Amino acid sequence: MEVSFKKRSKTEWDLIITGEETIFNPIKKYLVDDSTITFAGFAKEHPQLEGVKFIIKGSNVEASFKKAVKSFESDLKALSKAL
Repeated sequence: MEVSFKKRSKTEWDLIITGEETIFNPIKKYLVDDSTITFAGFAKEHPQLEGVKFIIKGSNVEASFKKAVKSFESDLKALSKAL
């Protein structure tokens, strides 16, 4: 997986994900549920282009993204213990 930023500020991230982008689906869900996030979404710019564009907007995108990743990690650990 490769991640490259087109824009990275406190309030907005615009990045391109190539490779295994499906891992970002649950992270997007956590972001959408976060009240500080105003927008989180994916877009495939063109079928022949590699990568997916992921845009996140909010009051502090980096903090919200880290929180979403930790929540996802916690859910994965709970799932692993349940098996």
